[in-house]
Amino acid sequence: MGIGIPTLVANFVPKRQRGVAAKRERHAGIGPFPTEDEVDADLINAGKQTVTTLKGSSIFGSHESFAMIRGGKINLSIWGLQVSERGDLADWMIPGKMVKGMGAPWTWWPG
Repeated sequence: MGIGIPTLVANFVPKRQRGVAAKRERHAGIGPFPTEDEVDADLINAGKQTVTTLKGSSIFGSHESFAMIRGGKINLSIWGLQVSERGDLADWMIPGKMVKGMGAPWTWWPG
C-alpha cells in the first residue's frame, strides 16, 4: 500500500477532529487537498502532493512525531502496511542487508 491510501485520509476526516498525523508528514492538523487558490508548495505530504493545514495545526520533526505516537498522544495514526485478512502484518527483508523487517514501525504497534 505504501503512501497511497494514507495520503488520501485527510480528505475524509471531519473538520471537527484535530490531531490527525501521518507518520511521514510530521504534521498534526493536515487538511484536505488544496484548491488552486490554496496551493502552498512548501506544504507537501509523503507523496509530494500539496496539502492544507487546519486551524491550530503543528509541523514538527520526525523524532517528535514518533515520540507522540509512542507516547499515546496521537488519537489516529494511519500506516501504509500490508495486512492479511487475519490481521497479520507482512514482514520483508531489504536485499543485501542483514536487518530484517520494517524497523521502527514495529516498535509502535501495540500488543
